[in-house]
Amino acid sequence: MKGYCVCITQNCTAKEQLGVNALAEKVFNAKEVEELATEWAKKDPNRTAEQIFIKTTWKDREGNEREREISLSEARMQFYDLQSYLGQCATCSANIASDRFKGGVYSGFGCYMSVGYPISKDLEAALMAGANRAVKNSKIEPSIAFLDRIVKAKVTGQVIAELRKEDPPGIESKEPQSISWGGFLGKKTVTSDMLLEMFLTGEASPEDALLFHHFCENIHTALQTGGGSYEMRE
Repeated sequence: MKGYCVCITQNCTAKEQLGVNALAEKVFNAKEVEELATEWAKKDPNRTAEQIFIKTTWKDREGNEREREISLSEARMQFYDLQSYLGQCATCSANIASDRFKGGVYSGFGCYMSVGYPISKDLEAALMAGANRAVKNSKIEPSIAFLDRIVKAKVTGQVIAELRKEDPPGIESKEPQSISWGGFLGKKTVTSDMLLEMFLTGEASPEDALLFHHFCENIHTALQTGGGSYEMRE
């Protein structure tokens, strides 16, 4: 179970030269390619990179659904295409450190995030950092619309709650975190279970793509302004 969001928030040479959608595709493929290569090497060591194909389906920031099938070899070439931009990526203000959250959020190029399984405490903390910042700055922060969408759609988080009961547990924390906002008559509450369900279980629609973009951008900002180290240690 894995959910992806490519969040390209800063103007940079790569964005200007490749365009947002092309850059997002390359960043996604670059991040996933070696993991897939390792899996296939175990399944069928005789197949070459030209014989292994990856079919990807994603939603761009306008909410349009896109689909493409490429070979593992071509995906690797997309990774090589990005190498010349890595110097800028290292100092980009949108970049949170690579593999910062083991078992959860990965950001190889900074503008890429994937929410994966199993789910660590650090992943939940990152999601809730974004949620807290969205609520705190709700008058000016567009990512509050992502939280409102969760409440309006009556996302329960029950699927994620069940993972906490597994043995071994699918989620490191035993209890979800929560945040509430709004007045007495209009109080709203979102839990980390509900957030994770949006990322991981297909609750989102193509129209939600821009909301995901804003929320993930907000997570980056919240982590950067939190004053903590960019390097997580065991």
